[in-house]
Amino acid sequence: MGDFGRRYELLEAQGEKAVSRWNHPRQPEWLTAQAREAGIGDFDIVGKSGLSAENPAAGPGIWIVFKKVAA
Repeated sequence: MGDFGRRYELLEAQGEKAVSRWNHPRQPEWLTAQAREAGIGDFDIVGKSGLSAENPAAGPGIWIVFKKVAA
């Protein structure tokens, strides 16, 4: 088991609240809300969370992809 698994096991031992606090900022909805709050209007969210990314090029996690603006 890697570092990720060990850290997650420690969180699980601390209870459901600890797991929820850890998972919350790793959700696409959270990242979308943060980007909008920051005034970023043109972006895509890639991946889901954890190791379930839709795009294999993104790897694990969720990612914000900014649109390139022509100069």
